[in-house]
Amino acid sequence: MTAPETFTVDDVRLDATDLTGAKIPKIYAKARPHYAVYRSSERVSVQYSDIDLEATDQRKNISALNGLRTEINGLIDGWRSSRWEAFQSQSNTV
Repeated sequence: MTAPETFTVDDVRLDATDLTGAKIPKIYAKARPHYAVYRSSERVSVQYSDIDLEATDQRKNISALNGLRTEINGLIDGWRSSRWEAFQSQSNTV
């Protein structure tokens, strides 16, 4: 078994791909080495700190929002796959 590929805050660059293979068309915030917030072709994503202890704290702090995040994604998933162009364009702004 091979070691997992690493992805750092510096790896978040316009038109690059993240670990899921999704293209990065927009970066909302980036504070090296602490975090990056970006939009991929699939969703808004967070790249946690390159510092292990800090990344652990970030994940712990954001975990309280996971239920709400799942609900929101469920609501907007229909936009992404809609045959109506107006709905699809809305999902590109989220």
